[in-house]
Amino acid sequence: MRSYHRISLTYLAAGVLWILLSDRFLDLAAPEAVSRLQTYKGWFFVSLTTLLLYGALRRRELHLQRTLDELAAAQARSRETVQFVASTSHELRTPLGAILGFSGFLLQEKPGPLNRDQREQLGHVRDAARHLQALTNDITDLARLDAGRVAPAIDDFPLDALLEEAAANVREQAAAKGLALSVAGVPGLVVRQDRRRLLQCLLNLLSNAVKFTDTGEVALRAAVEGATLRLEVSDTGPGIRPEARELLFRPYSRLDTPETQRAHGTGLGLFITCRLVEGLLAGRVGLHDAPVRGSVFFLEIPVRHPAG
Repeated sequence: MRSYHRISLTYLAAGVLWILLSDRFLDLAAPEAVSRLQTYKGWFFVSLTTLLLYGALRRRELHLQRTLDELAAAQARSRETVQFVASTSHELRTPLGAILGFSGFLLQEKPGPLNRDQREQLGHVRDAARHLQALTNDITDLARLDAGRVAPAIDDFPLDALLEEAAANVREQAAAKGLALSVAGVPGLVVRQDRRRLLQCLLNLLSNAVKFTDTGEVALRAAVEGATLRLEVSDTGPGIRPEARELLFRPYSRLDTPETQRAHGTGLGLFITCRLVEGLLAGRVGLHDAPVRGSVFFLEIPVRHPAG
């Protein structure tokens, strides 16, 4: 690289000297040699310009290559970190399952009655285990998405059964807060989609709605518009400020509100939902205001997946 710069500087100095002296030299040259010397001057000027342009392009190329190398190294480190965290998260699932199962067994009072303090403490254990389980699931999903190891599993299934299953997963949490939970499906509709990932997306939206709503209702509704299925999760919570909405679907972003400060979370749920809907379900996810109070998150996906 240094030798290249020395050659470039040598040619540059020679070219400048030629351009400065050539006009004076042409005045002294014989008339029949003037035309030839002017041609040589033009050739030399073109060659010099080409050399300078090549030098500039070469420097840009080397700078770009260094940037790409640094980016590749950073991505490799990031993949290694995510894989390590995902592996660790996987190892946590077995003891978490045992904790959740045993705490649930005790809370059902099958071994014997519980007093108020025992029930409260067991409830804290169960809630903490659920939070850690959600965290490990989010990290594992994020690692798989980043590694490109998630592919849609397309199958036919009745939509209403899926909606009821999603609602059943949050019904206990909603009842504990005194929230009404309603479901309105499309009777008889059979959807050809990735059932597991669609259920996961609905659970993320329903869990958030229950988590951030203190009074009122959480509703899950479905409607078909042509070949598009629209699913909405609405709540009567505090709503989301317009200026904060662009942060919702970014990773690790949590809104700075009293409600979010009280609730546990990683800030990955909506980001993963967006990635799943757009990448695996061939749809889109969005948000708009509720008619009176709260928020309405929606998914729009094809009734029949394009890949199926």
